[in-house]
Amino acid sequence: MGATQSVSVNGIVGTRLGRLAPAIVSLVVFFTALAVLRSELRHVTWVELMRDTSTTRPNRLGVAVAARLSGRRAHRGSDPPMHESA
Repeated sequence: MGATQSVSVNGIVGTRLGRLAPAIVSLVVFFTALAVLRSELRHVTWVELMRDTSTTRPNRLGVAVAARLSGRRAHRGSDPPMHESA
């Protein structure tokens, strides 16, 4: 009887770990990217950031906005709605 319980407990733990694995991997990737971004931003001053932002050509901003909107439109159907409309 003890062996049967051990097998079922191992199955339950394995199933739970299998469900948690994608979330754990995502968190590791997120926090790694956050650490890299933070270390890169330590070398940038506010004045440099504002200067680079203000000298960006308007057509480049337009391309960036268009790319963002087209990507959002492409993925609109893949996300479930947050709430139903009345």
